[in-house]
Amino acid sequence: MIGNGGMHSALAEYPLVEDCQVCVSVRKIREDIPFEVTALNEPMAVALHAVTLMAELDLRWAMGYPTEIFDVTDQLAEHWEKFAPMISHRIPFADLQKGFDLLTTPSGAVKVSILFD
Repeated sequence: MIGNGGMHSALAEYPLVEDCQVCVSVRKIREDIPFEVTALNEPMAVALHAVTLMAELDLRWAMGYPTEIFDVTDQLAEHWEKFAPMISHRIPFADLQKGFDLLTTPSGAVKVSILFD
């Protein structure tokens, strides 16, 4: 689940999705796709949105990425095996500091996924 922050977002104990519309505000990803691959959804949507913005001639204001998030979701769901190699390290939550150390070390990691199991 991806959220925009705040007390009712995806990291809340009980997330709240108001006025939910499937494929507009939420999308379910198949359970067979590894969590660390689905975690690429939001950062890849940001990157896709940046590429989309580059095509705009007169940018006055831009907020969010309303269509890119599900474009990326569809690609992740269909081709998740191709995206999995982007994750260079899978670190258990108990070793969280090791993950941060990898991220702050030049050439230490490409994408670190913290696992909560």
